Formats: sequence, structure tokens, C-alpha cells
Amino acid sequence: MTLTIIKAIIVAEAMRQGFDPNIALAVAKVESNYNVHATGKVGEIGLYQIKPRFAHISKQELFNAKKNAKEGIRQLIFWKKRCGEYYLACYNGGKRGMYLKRYTQKVASAL
Repeated sequence: MTLTIIKAIIVAEAMRQGFDPNIALAVAKVESNYNVHATGKVGEIGLYQIKPRFAHISKQELFNAKKNAKEGIRQLIFWKKRCGEYYLACYNGGKRGMYLKRYTQKVASAL
């Protein structure tokens, strides 16, 4: 699968879900460098480096570009609703990202 096709899949899925395609592309670039077959140190899979235990699709499906993009963007939207402007930290760190959000807000309120 070519880089052009992978990017087109991401853009189409982001638009379908009403998510900013540029952010969707940037996250896939950072997470996997657009590598559909990428695997992480703790079991993350595919374009969006999704942990199978948090996915709504099977481990094998995470290697499918379309399904991984759909799931990755779904998770980005979930974290955006839950963490607001800190959603990328939450996407990357899960609960750790939530702590980062709270800590940042606490420091900001102390200014």
C-alpha cells in the first residue's frame, strides 16, 4: 500500500467522522510514520499504535489500514470529548494523560 493511499484513507475517515484530517494525519505520522504494520514496545499495532485491549476491533484487524484509521480516529474523538484541549496527551498516555491535564490545569490556576 502506498503512502498516498494510506493518507487518502486517513483523510477520508477523518472527514467521515467529522475530525480534522490534518491532526489525524499528524497523529498517524508520529505514532507509526504511516506504517500499517508497525508494532510498539507494549503491543500497540498499526497506523495509530492502538493497544488491542482498548480497541473495538480484533488484534488482526488493527493491521488493516482502513480499520485502524477508523478505530484510531474514534479514539481521538473520545479523548477530545473527555480531555478537551489536552486530548492528544490523553490519547498518547491514557490515564497518565488525564493526570497531565489535571496537573497542567492546577498549575495554570495557581498563576
